[in-house]
Amino acid sequence: MNEIYLTENIIIKDNNTYYQDKLVKRHNWHIKLAELGWEKLNKQWIKKLNILHNPYPNNSLFGNIDCGDDGDCLFHCISYAINTKYEEIYDSADIRELVANSVTNDQFDNIISCYRSMDDLNDFDETWNPWEIDTIDKFKEELCKTGHSYWGDHLILQLIMETFNINILILTQDELLNLYEPYFTASVYNKHKQTIILIHDNSVHFKLLGHFDSTMITYFNHDILPLAIKMMFKLN
Repeated sequence: MNEIYLTENIIIKDNNTYYQDKLVKRHNWHIKLAELGWEKLNKQWIKKLNILHNPYPNNSLFGNIDCGDDGDCLFHCISYAINTKYEEIYDSADIRELVANSVTNDQFDNIISCYRSMDDLNDFDETWNPWEIDTIDKFKEELCKTGHSYWGDHLILQLIMETFNINILILTQDELLNLYEPYFTASVYNKHKQTIILIHDNSVHFKLLGHFDSTMITYFNHDILPLAIKMMFKLN
């Protein structure tokens, strides 16, 4: 019998989740998995998703988790989701390094040109100077730095998708503006790839979205991607 201990209390056994040897169910997942940091989505998101598809009206099965910050929140989220495969374990630094090592010369030329144009328009928010990065090795070195030097943006998201051969879907939310909308990237969704869903919180932070179905799923194949998400992003 395969058992995976997530905490002293929480165990994955036979593709089910147990809390102190009691089966975690759809009505109480948010209580039992709070120990791991999981909580329900913002009510605004639950309302939007329920309008699209709501087979479990008593308790939404969508949750989110804060995987970490320190300027590495995007990379923490990706590592958390990928690690649920239990094949290889990556931390945020590993994600940065793998993405950096995947960058081609053509990609570097395009990315650094974009950053320099952004800098000229005072729209470059990173702490490093793109005009000082004149080789691909310097760019890779910058990308590998953990912390607040290089947070990651839509260009890095594209690199992550290519490096790990995955789809990334993003829900963006801004509590001050009361804005809760799907964010459509330039990438084309591929149903044959795995999918990670991120929440971009108040324009400065990434969280990871999960959907509870016996276990909390954060790494989706097309068949188990929740219907409400498929409808929201108009995925076939």
